[in-house]
Amino acid sequence: MLTEAAPLTRRNTGAAEQALRHAGIAWGRKRWGNVRVIHELAIQDRRADLVFVGLSDLYAVEIKGPADKMDGRLTEQLRTYGAWCPEVWLLAHPKWLGHAEVKGVRNLLLPGADGILIANAKNQLLPQKFEPTRDDLVCSRLLEVLWQGEAHEIADRTGVIPGAALSRLHTRKVKAMLARMLTGHEIMKQVCRCLRARPSHMTGAGSDPPIFDDALGPLI
Repeated sequence: MLTEAAPLTRRNTGAAEQALRHAGIAWGRKRWGNVRVIHELAIQDRRADLVFVGLSDLYAVEIKGPADKMDGRLTEQLRTYGAWCPEVWLLAHPKWLGHAEVKGVRNLLLPGADGILIANAKNQLLPQKFEPTRDDLVCSRLLEVLWQGEAHEIADRTGVIPGAALSRLHTRKVKAMLARMLTGHEIMKQVCRCLRARPSHMTGAGSDPPIFDDALGPLI
C-alpha cells in the first residue's frame, strides 16, 4: 500500500549512469510521444527508476548502471513492477551484458543506442520489432498508486461516487468501487490523468512538470 509522503530525492549517481538515464528518457520520449517522465515512482515497497506516463498508458523502466550491485534483486524488482504496470523494461549498462541476473531476463541490445540493454519483466526475449509482452490484467491494481485525494477525484469525476458521499468512505472502499465500476481502459486513463497532473514537489527530483489534460474533455 502506498503512502502520501514527500518523495525521496533521487540518489546521487555517477556520470555513466546519468548518461544512461538520459539516453533512456530520450528513447522513451521518441517511442511513446506525449508522456510525462517521473523519476523514482513509488510502486508497492519499491521505487521505479523511470516511469513514462501517457494519456492512457504507462511504462516502467528499471536502470542498472555500472556502479549498481547485481545482488539478486533484479528479478524481484522487475516482477514487482510487472505486477503493477502493464509494460516493464530493463535498461542496463554494457558491463552487465554477461551477468547471470541480466541473462536471466533474456537480454537484448537496442540498435542505435550504444550500451542500452532492453528486456521485459517476464523473462521473455523481445522480438526485433521491440514489442514486449504486455500484461493488461494489472489495470485495477494500478489504482493502488493513487493517493487519497486522487482516488476521490476520480470517483467524483466519473460519477462512481457522488462528491457528498466521499467523505464518509475509506480510501480502500473508494478504490474497490472504482475497480468494480470502471473498465480497465477507464482505470488506465484516469490513473494516468492523475499521475500526469501530480504536483512536482510530490514526484522524484528531475521529473517533468505536471501536465493537465482537462482541455481534452472527459477521458472515459
